[in-house]
Amino acid sequence: QVFLKDKYIAGLWGKHLLHHLTWNTVSSPGADIVDDWGKTSRPSYYQAPSWSWASINESVENLVDFDARPLATILDYSVSIDGPSEFGRVTDGHIRIRGKLSQATFRASDKTLRHKWDEFDTAHQVVLKTKSSRRTIVSPTLLPDIWVAVPSVVDDGVACYPVRDAIGSRSFYLFPTCETEGAWIGLLLQRTDSEVRGQYRRLGAFTVLK
Repeated sequence: QVFLKDKYIAGLWGKHLLHHLTWNTVSSPGADIVDDWGKTSRPSYYQAPSWSWASINESVENLVDFDARPLATILDYSVSIDGPSEFGRVTDGHIRIRGKLSQATFRASDKTLRHKWDEFDTAHQVVLKTKSSRRTIVSPTLLPDIWVAVPSVVDDGVACYPVRDAIGSRSFYLFPTCETEGAWIGLLLQRTDSEVRGQYRRLGAFTVLK
């Protein structure tokens, strides 16, 4: 921390906090997990806020470089730590962020979403509900934080990925955080059960080719 001259925030770093939010799990669609069927999930106990990679017990990687152009603004953040060290156990945390949020739902049926994964298939498309258009179709690559392996639909030794089950809902939100020369990158979000207006939890990340 002294060497970086930066603020440690529940596993992320303040100077590039917006870019650090767009991590994704290495257990991604198409992974060869034939010998390891099952489902990864967040721990039953609280480890960290959903926006931090520390909230799950999986290997992660970052989706963007620090020179990606920001599309959102971090307003403030707060993290509660158990103990005197800021590297200690996280008990609570939130980020306030301003940007463009679009509600989305899957275009494909639940049956298709549960039994077929193909990056170029219509099951990959979602309908966006925005102020400017009620039925705008885009084709994002959805990268949920958890994955579900289904052995009954294995093709050529590669596991299919029922993205609907991994996300856990037909409806979710797309929140772009930054862009590169060829893509928009952001977060998959879901409203929390809290009465606090505008509060969301992270479900994963997404990319959209320009």
